[in-house]
Amino acid sequence: MPAAGAGMAGAGAGYGQPGQLPQAEFPAAATGYPTGYQAPAGAPYGTGVQQPYPGAGTPYPPTMLPYQPGQTGFASPGTYPGPGGPGQTYGGGFPPRPQPGGGPGQRNTWIVVTAVGAVVVLFLLILLGAFVLMRGGSQTAAVPTATATTAASPTPSPTPSPTPTPSPTPSPTPTPSPAVSPTPPPNPGFAWCDQCVNEGFTTQYPSGWSQSSTPDGTGIRFTSPASSEVTASFKVPGATNQTPDQLVANEIAQLPGATNVSPTTTTTIGGTTWRAASADYQQQSQDHIQVYATVYQGRAYLIEIQAPRDQFDQMNAQYFATMLATFQFV
Repeated sequence: MPAAGAGMAGAGAGYGQPGQLPQAEFPAAATGYPTGYQAPAGAPYGTGVQQPYPGAGTPYPPTMLPYQPGQTGFASPGTYPGPGGPGQTYGGGFPPRPQPGGGPGQRNTWIVVTAVGAVVVLFLLILLGAFVLMRGGSQTAAVPTATATTAASPTPSPTPSPTPTPSPTPSPTPTPSPAVSPTPPPNPGFAWCDQCVNEGFTTQYPSGWSQSSTPDGTGIRFTSPASSEVTASFKVPGATNQTPDQLVANEIAQLPGATNVSPTTTTTIGGTTWRAASADYQQQSQDHIQVYATVYQGRAYLIEIQAPRDQFDQMNAQYFATMLATFQFV
């Protein structure tokens, strides 16, 4: 067995002595094992158990269970290519150093567990965040925001301006209406002509004389009861553009057979200037007539008094003079 011994010696120290199982030491260059790592005694794995040297004593029985297929954590056994002699085999090579975390199956399990845990933690974080947001929103909505309200400044009441005392409006002094003189009592034996007012004048006439319209219908005629030839006529022809002289001349021209026509003279009756003329004419007897004319406020007014020629002066003094003296425009 010299060759075998030499071979073992060539493999390095630690391989036992004759009659003992070799104590192999992994080379320092073995990957993953530190220098001086001692292999377990005997061949614990597989079928490659080193046979005892021929002639040696009873072989050392293995102390560990053989490798079971499917066992995790260890690599499958292999044959160590030792330098022994022909036909001599050594125990399988030492398995690689177990790595933390186990095999691929165990690593996959850890990955799944870690992923599930991460998902659970993320879900819990989401729930917690949502709860915090909801609680914060509820609290924010519940807490009323105090709004500072600026107190309104009191509006100063305007100082009332003194109301000017209204000056008493002087009542318009009523224009005194001309006092209507009470109608004086008529002269004895005379009466006031009420109907004459409708023609714009008034006068007195002898009591007992009759009143009638003039033959031309423009006025009033008063007739003595003693003779129809003793009359006093007051005419109002109306508006005219003639002069008083023309009015007098026109009236005398209408008398039948007028003679002894006097020139026109001026006289005043009722405070107004009149023009007058006289003439004789034949009616039932020789009558004498006196004609007066004026234009008052655009209207023509005529007065005619007549009587028989031999009675005219008496009738004039007794009746006609009073009638002319009491004439007035109204």
